[in-house]
Amino acid sequence: NEGVDFGFSFGGEEPGAETVPGKYTFSITSKDSKDNLLDYVKAIEDSRFLVNLSSLDLWRQDNTFNLTLGGEVFYR
Repeated sequence: NEGVDFGFSFGGEEPGAETVPGKYTFSITSKDSKDNLLDYVKAIEDSRFLVNLSSLDLWRQDNTFNLTLGGEVFYR
């Protein structure tokens, strides 16, 4: 989409143990239409990865919506 602004960064890693999965933290920032941003969040929730969304901020600025999302993705 024209005018879409997107940023992604990994935070820290917590290695797993025998009975506990490891995890990476991440953060996402984006600007787009509200519907596109909500579709993107839904796609993350429906992904094949185990993801915990720990924070979500969505706000309007003029004709664009802004999204800040934080979470964790787990691995074995």
